[in-house]
Amino acid sequence: MAGQRLTDKSEMVLTPGTGDLLMIVDVNDTTGSADGTSKKIDNKFLMQTDKITITNAEFKALHTDGRILVGSPGAGFGIIPISVYIEQTPGASGNNTTMGTTVGHFNKDASYYWSASRFWPKTSTYDGNVKFFTGDEASSRGQSAVSSIENTGLYIYAKDASPDATSTNSWVVYVTYRIIDIS
Repeated sequence: MAGQRLTDKSEMVLTPGTGDLLMIVDVNDTTGSADGTSKKIDNKFLMQTDKITITNAEFKALHTDGRILVGSPGAGFGIIPISVYIEQTPGASGNNTTMGTTVGHFNKDASYYWSASRFWPKTSTYDGNVKFFTGDEASSRGQSAVSSIENTGLYIYAKDASPDATSTNSWVVYVTYRIIDIS
């Protein structure tokens, strides 16, 4: 019986998620055939988008302990963020504190980070329900005080202050990133 061709497979019409595998032909490995060997590759090595829900309790704790967006990728690998898109539900009581919402490789680092927004979310001046982080408000000092981002996670945290204790904000965060080999 002949093997099933890739073109005979059903089409996936959703964004690939965490753990999804893709098929690739490694042309440098000729153990399977002279043209290369079929292998699987995890979607995160190309580009991955994860959806993370941040509850009101987690939102209020962002200054005490940031929320991990992407876990450590393992020795020899680094996370390269592309964008962080947040949809906010402010609830009945918005936040009035200048939090310094920050995305970085080292939890709660106020000096070295990938992207930050000093005022968002702050009612009523900076109360937009959607925020895009793209690395354009990065620390001028760089992303890390140590030599590498190898095997570090990616976090979101409030670097300046805790949100209001009475705020009822919650977020849905979409983080798009790539894992690269930096060994």
